[in-house]
Amino acid sequence: MFPFIRKDGRLYFASDGRIGMGGLDIFSAETSGDNTWNNVENLGVPINSIGHDFGIIWEGDSERGYLTSDRNGGKGKDDIYSFNMPPLLFALEGVVYDKDTQLPVPEATVKVVGSDGASFEALSDGGGAFTFEIKGEERYINPETNYSIEVSKPDYLVAKDQISTVGLNESTTFLKEYFITFTNPDKPIEFPEVRYAFAKAELQVNAEVNSKDSLDFLYQTLVDNPTIIIELQAHTDSRGSDANNKDLSQRRAQSCVAYLESKGIPAERMVAKGYGESRLRITDAQIAKMKTEEEKEAAHQKNRRTEFSVQSFDYIPKEQQDN
Repeated sequence: MFPFIRKDGRLYFASDGRIGMGGLDIFSAETSGDNTWNNVENLGVPINSIGHDFGIIWEGDSERGYLTSDRNGGKGKDDIYSFNMPPLLFALEGVVYDKDTQLPVPEATVKVVGSDGASFEALSDGGGAFTFEIKGEERYINPETNYSIEVSKPDYLVAKDQISTVGLNESTTFLKEYFITFTNPDKPIEFPEVRYAFAKAELQVNAEVNSKDSLDFLYQTLVDNPTIIIELQAHTDSRGSDANNKDLSQRRAQSCVAYLESKGIPAERMVAKGYGESRLRITDAQIAKMKTEEEKEAAHQKNRRTEFSVQSFDYIPKEQQDN
């Protein structure tokens, strides 16, 4: 009953035939065109009460209007009330940290792009903090909008994130912590473990292990950082001769490069390097002290690994080369 169509096409009506708070409640529905509506929603408190609430109207495009209610505290049986809906206020704030040292990172660029076409950025302060709240008389973060966030700084890998105000009906401040990784050509970066069977170079894929899933993490890192050139470093355990292990690790590194190439990463962005058994995580002496064969095999497995290091940020993506 008591239908009212707002300028944006949304329908407001009263009903006691839907789940509500008592008596007639006021509901809204989104227009889907051709005099049809969907996504019916109860307006809740304070628009609705345990009494009868009905007959809502809005003043043009503003967030105020009038409604009728017989709620407790009125002057008669049914009273007319004015209302003013508080605006939804959103903000984004956070701190950028170094992933290894856990210390704040100053002067990191935090760039935000909205689905409404907005784009803005700021530098983190001396404590790694940043805030997007008010710009003049407007706000950075608006209702019913999706935002992509990118945190970057020279010699660091970028961090990416998303937030959304779509469907939110309460004011919200998004609080974020971002951990970015400093790159050093001489310091390998660990990522989800790529496993190989003993004496094999093929990526291990079975019911328990899927090394391709691990490499997909590295693939995304390369996509998110389109200018980095990396060295893929493969290692073996200590069993077997030095020469065989060097050859095996080289083939393991190349199998990783081949997989990433198959997903579209240019070969010139990757260098395959096998280190054999020269960089053991767990030494033979440490393994010898372990009590069970299961422990020893697990230790050898940790030595059969692949890591990567960022050699430079000098790669020029093909689309930029063409320009």
